[in-house]
Amino acid sequence: MIARLRIRQDESGQTLTLPPELTLPGSEVFVTKEGNRLVVEPVMVTDKSSFFKWLETIEPWDGPGPDDLDPPPEELKL
Repeated sequence: MIARLRIRQDESGQTLTLPPELTLPGSEVFVTKEGNRLVVEPVMVTDKSSFFKWLETIEPWDGPGPDDLDPPPEELKL
């Protein structure tokens, strides 16, 4: 769908009012500028309690961690 919209300008920036058929979920969006286009994507936020419930379901990480990384190279003295 393509909609032609008016841009409202004020001292804090520009505003678009989306028609109901283009309404996005949530209350925040990511905006990316690609050339002369703006791409608007909803921020998918889950409530914190569901995040912590999800954490309880995953297996503990047994892969490499910060202590398993190679040590930094020794300082080069010239």
